[in-house]
Amino acid sequence: LSNPFKRSQYDQQINAFARKASGVRLNTAGVKPRMAIPKEFMLSPMGHPAKFVRTVGTSAFVQSRADADLKNIHTAFNEFFREAKWSLWWIPQVNNMCRLRAQATSSGAHGAGINLNFALSSHITSSEVVLSPAEEKESSALIAVASPAFEGAFRFESACFPGHYLAFKPPTHLRMMGGVVDESAVIDFMLV
Repeated sequence: LSNPFKRSQYDQQINAFARKASGVRLNTAGVKPRMAIPKEFMLSPMGHPAKFVRTVGTSAFVQSRADADLKNIHTAFNEFFREAKWSLWWIPQVNNMCRLRAQATSSGAHGAGINLNFALSSHITSSEVVLSPAEEKESSALIAVASPAFEGAFRFESACFPGHYLAFKPPTHLRMMGGVVDESAVIDFMLV
């Protein structure tokens, strides 16, 4: 933690967990995700500042640099973070509705990009997340919501299945989860 930016991120998360433990909920009424979320970012689950949501083939995982299987040590840093960059494609029909896109796929053969997709239904409350060019509202549309627990963090709720959130399930799983989210799952993400 000798890097000042990493230290400030770490301190911010420690303070946020202390605030959450004391039962303080943030007033998020004034937070406008379209204005607050940068054009390009990395998703880091709260409480895990060294882990990032990354693409691996057609899958998405939450990994630290130590978790990633990178072959060339000379290019490992750039390769790791290239696959950890995301952007949002805002959908105009509903306020704060978006698709989460892998930034590495936003040009060339993939056109506008490859989206995170999931397979929820009225009978399925938890689903793995995969990368696909599909843009069906039921399987790719999310609502960006400011976290009521952590300042500067966001949640991504399914637009068609309210109460179902993008979640990090340790050690490396990324899922859409609904209902009661167990204690080990993280639904709040810092966008760095």
